[in-house]
Amino acid sequence: MKKLYLVIGIVLLALMALGCSGSDSGSDNTQQSGAEEQTAQVNTQGNPTQEQTAEPTTPKQSEPVVIASWEGESTKNTETFTAPTDEWKISWDTQSGKYGDMNFQIYVYDKNGAMKGVAANVIGTNTDSTIMRGSGDYYLMINTAQPYKITVETI
Repeated sequence: MKKLYLVIGIVLLALMALGCSGSDSGSDNTQQSGAEEQTAQVNTQGNPTQEQTAEPTTPKQSEPVVIASWEGESTKNTETFTAPTDEWKISWDTQSGKYGDMNFQIYVYDKNGAMKGVAANVIGTNTDSTIMRGSGDYYLMINTAQPYKITVETI
């Protein structure tokens, strides 16, 4: 993706330079010295000018993409989801339920059932997130008896 932004930036700079050099030709009635004429010819032939040699700006990071989300109020295993990036985020919002403050836990497993980490282990109302590492296929085991909303997204 970074290569695409770099190519687009270079093409835009080249188009801007061509537009600038083309707009000057034929409209100036003053005489140029021999050196100025050579410079003008070189620039109209597409050789780099100061504007063209400027570094392209770094592309802005893309917005986070929601990979999966769940709502509920009981223990469950989620369906398998794919984390496409090396770092991704699990966010949660949980509230005390009809039984009061309960334990709220999120365990992360890879598709083969190997535990990769504990994303959350809190009691009662809590809103937070954790960063996980490693692209691939995962599922969550949610252990609670209180209402929750969980979102997995790229960062």
